[in-house]
Amino acid sequence: MENYDYFLGAMRFNVVMITIDVLLIIQFFVSWYISYKKTGWAIDVWNLTLLMTYFFPFLVLYPFASSIFNVISVGTHVKAIRGSINQAYFISLVGYMSYFLGSRIFKLFKFKTPIYWGLILPLKNTVGKAYQRVLLNKDITKIIFLIYCAALAMMLAAAYKAGSFNNPRAFFYKDDSIRAYYNLTVSLSGIVSGIIIARIFQFNLLSDKVYLGLFMFVNLFIGSRSFALSPLASMFTLAIFLVWKGRIKIKQMAIYGGVILALVVVLSNFRAGSTPVKSHAKELKGGPLTEILYGNTFSDLRDFAWCLSAWNGDYYYGKTYLSAFMSFVPSTLSPFRTEYGIGRITAKLGGFNPKEHPGLRPGMFGESYLNLGLFGVILVGILLGYGTRYMDYKSKIAASSNNKLEFFVAGVGVMVINNLSITSGFFTVYTFAIIICLLYVVRLFFKSFKSIRINATTIKQGI
Repeated sequence: MENYDYFLGAMRFNVVMITIDVLLIIQFFVSWYISYKKTGWAIDVWNLTLLMTYFFPFLVLYPFASSIFNVISVGTHVKAIRGSINQAYFISLVGYMSYFLGSRIFKLFKFKTPIYWGLILPLKNTVGKAYQRVLLNKDITKIIFLIYCAALAMMLAAAYKAGSFNNPRAFFYKDDSIRAYYNLTVSLSGIVSGIIIARIFQFNLLSDKVYLGLFMFVNLFIGSRSFALSPLASMFTLAIFLVWKGRIKIKQMAIYGGVILALVVVLSNFRAGSTPVKSHAKELKGGPLTEILYGNTFSDLRDFAWCLSAWNGDYYYGKTYLSAFMSFVPSTLSPFRTEYGIGRITAKLGGFNPKEHPGLRPGMFGESYLNLGLFGVILVGILLGYGTRYMDYKSKIAASSNNKLEFFVAGVGVMVINNLSITSGFFTVYTFAIIICLLYVVRLFFKSFKSIRINATTIKQGI
């Protein structure tokens, strides 16, 4: 099927594909409206997830994904991307249809499924319960914040000495021997923000809010847009779910969305520095809109097509997933991990040096397709849809009760499922489990020590 340029090359699409795309956009709004009328929730976990992973990066950006204007981000690779964009769209569409199937399975069977018994319940009943105990400790915020500040300071000091203070990620990714330290710091960032935010919604203490403000400031220097912005985005979205019960004014949403997009663009330019991408964007006079439509912030569909254009068609048959499950082993000690990490594979497909580039983002279903074809796409789609609908269900229960921690504990249960779309973050699962278990042990130690002191004081007074 042929694609054609429109509006002086600003858009490029196939007539059949764009027709399907428009129909799916209409279906999205109809489905949202029906859900709103039934539940009274204007925004819930399910629909917001669809908005951020399906509606905008997939449906809205499809006609822009292979535009010649993408040259500002991918250079001459845009020619190859054009030849694979329809294939990437079709594969992603199959994945999203499976995603809806997974949602339907949860609605029909709830917790009576192998997905819940095998993937969610074991994590929830082990790491999840330890997480809940840790959150109940009033001193945990101070402890974990100080640990993170120390780790971040050491990371930034090393990057500064190398002249990469504004892009520490690039510095650490150049050397396999120190890459793990950056990944550990980034993972710790997510854990710290999760703990502080969970405590704020459960206990609403001023001290936790102060620590969150300090954390958000220091986190701007981590060199990752998603982790730098996640605390702000999480606070707002969780307030919608757990406090406002999905009720929010359009004006509030527009202001918040504008602030987030502005920060995304600013951090992107800060990290890019004075690069050809930045100068070309200025020449196109698109500003922030150019970054959104043709930059690297919402480039999942385009990057998936990029990977497909260079892929030789040989499936990896689960090797990238096995590499992710082995992420507790440093890549320098494992030739298998060095060869089959998804970040390294997509970096090579994009023509980059995997020691200097973290890899392309092939969307929610790129990795599953490279491993197991459409079968893998369907399987991962079902699991992701089930997990998202499970969290949607839990959020509505938590919103109507005083136990907000139940929602956060439920989130621990779906950590493995959520990392199946792109397994490059699987290291975070192990980091989270280890740190939470250590904090739980520390909590037990201090609790026992406090009990011993109280008993000793009681005995002394009795004597």
